[in-house]
Amino acid sequence: SRLDIMGILGLSNTILHASSNYLSLPALNLDPPMSVNLDGANDFIQWGDMGDVKAASIWMRPNSTHTKDTDPVRFMGIRASQYYGFHISDNTSLFDDEVMTTKPGANSRTASTTNLPAGEWVHFMFVWLSIGGDAGYYLIYINGVISTQNNSNNGSTDDYLSWNQVRVGRDNSAEASENWGGRVDEFATWSSFITAAEVLAIYNNGNPIDVLSDQGNYASSDDLTHYYKMNEGSGTAVADSKGSVDGTLFNGPTWISDDPND
Repeated sequence: SRLDIMGILGLSNTILHASSNYLSLPALNLDPPMSVNLDGANDFIQWGDMGDVKAASIWMRPNSTHTKDTDPVRFMGIRASQYYGFHISDNTSLFDDEVMTTKPGANSRTASTTNLPAGEWVHFMFVWLSIGGDAGYYLIYINGVISTQNNSNNGSTDDYLSWNQVRVGRDNSAEASENWGGRVDEFATWSSFITAAEVLAIYNNGNPIDVLSDQGNYASSDDLTHYYKMNEGSGTAVADSKGSVDGTLFNGPTWISDDPND
């Protein structure tokens, strides 16, 4: 079974529960079902310059359960002028009981306290929210529901939104550290803000949709910049179905017959 999440938005302390609002959209036909498996030791996927990213979507299936007490790992690294990224159980948190952190800039951080169980597909979306001027941060959505605990920001959106190098499975430092282990699938980025209704449509009750085309409440296909279905099943590359920035598999990630639809 997949997570039944209630999200807590720290700014208003409002609990949002979307279970009664799940859309029923045609699921993406993944035949054969495929995803990329990262070993948590040194495997990762790397992309070049993705441009400005105001929203990103990715499915992950952790090898181990993640809580605030688990050892920190780097789920995703992004680089503008220097390394930042998305962390799990970061010990240097500004917030209590943090499990997932987005740190897209030196002075910006957003946290979720939602635990992530082993062996279950989880859908993440990170959506940029401007709070005036150049300030902003990424909201965290988990399985279609807002899951942002709190935020801290006093930086520039220009640095945070430009992803000129991206890695999944580890950070962007010179030496590999705190690698994440698990399966990943269906990675996409947009140049525009994605609404909460669109996030729920993309999650589609745990069944990925093809984000190349608008359907239901999802209406941002024109702003889709990169899309990786990860259905190749062999080789060391993941093709970009929307743009021209293919990803490269490093240190031997394996292809596995499994996807969020299973």
